[in-house]
Order: sequence, then C-alpha cells, then structure tokens
Amino acid sequence: VITDLNSFVSSNKLDLSFVKKRMLDTLHTGYLGFLSNDKNFITFRNITDQDLVGRYYDLCLTQDEVGSSRKFFNITNQVDPMCTTLKLNICEGAIDAIGLYNYNGMVKSSNEVYIGATGKNFNAPINHFIRSGFLNLELNFFLDNDVSVSKLKNTLDCNRLLKSIDSTVNVFYNNADHDFGVPKENITLRRVSYK
Repeated sequence: VITDLNSFVSSNKLDLSFVKKRMLDTLHTGYLGFLSNDKNFITFRNITDQDLVGRYYDLCLTQDEVGSSRKFFNITNQVDPMCTTLKLNICEGAIDAIGLYNYNGMVKSSNEVYIGATGKNFNAPINHFIRSGFLNLELNFFLDNDVSVSKLKNTLDCNRLLKSIDSTVNVFYNNADHDFGVPKENITLRRVSYK
C-alpha cells in the first residue's frame, strides 16, 4: 500500500518524468496506491469526496509497453511452494482484499493469498499462480453484489489453464454491504452455490 507517492518514487529512484507533475501531485494528495504483483503498475483509489481524475487511476511505472496480465494486488501469508493446495481468496479490488484480510471471521492460515483483482479480471491472478507451479487451487471468490455467479462461471469457463489443474470453487457475498472494502463489522459472509 502506497500512502505517500512522493516518498515511494524517491526511495525507489523511479523516473516518472513521462507523467505530468500536476497528475503526480493529484495522485499524491488525493489517492491511495496499491503496487501490483509484478511491480509494474500502481492502481490508485480516490480517497476524497472530490472528482479529481476518476475513482480509480492506473499508473504504469515504465514507459515500455507492459501487458496488464499481472496487474493485481495481493497480501500473502507464508506460502510453501511444495504445498498440496494453495488457497486464493479473490476479491474485485485491493481495498476489498484488505477488508477481507482484516475480517475476524476469516481464519488465517499458511498457503493462503488474499487478492484484489483490480477489476473483474479474475483469471489473471489464477493464471499467475498456475504458471508459478501451483496445480491444486482452492478458489474462494468474494464478489461484489452486482457480480452474478453466472458471470463468474462464464469468466472461469474460458480459462484453459484452470481446466488443466485440480481446483475447487467457492463463492461468497457480503450480506451486510455491497462489497468487502468495508470495516470488518460490516462484513457478514453468505456462501452461495457455484453450480
């Protein structure tokens, strides 16, 4: 999580001269940043009540063309690369993943990753972990209330890599709010069928 963009840029000796100073100032003062898993992107979330440059803003940290296939945020507990099953808890956004991670009802364990897909590209993090050698996944999706199970199923059905491994899929919604990017007392899990 990046709370001070100027310090982050300075301490990492990043050259963002291709980004206008005014934009960097706006992102520094009005947004919270989330560094992607591949460290090529920062997804910013507006934390003010003003419409600055939109609710979200993605900043590529290089001038090169970089695909957005690994543009997701994750919180990793200790993961044993030889574990039999890796548990992926996947939400739509980084703030959802933080809210879920802090939720008291979630029992934290090793070999578990909390993921903010930074949108509805749920296949990107799944494919990343499959390509990293994890061939047995427990996929727990914590969906925003406006995302249907059938939409998730259509997304996953298109994933050839996922079809090549062993996996289980569980789907949850928050009965107390629209999503999981809320204080832990505003989370009430409801599990639904994935059929």
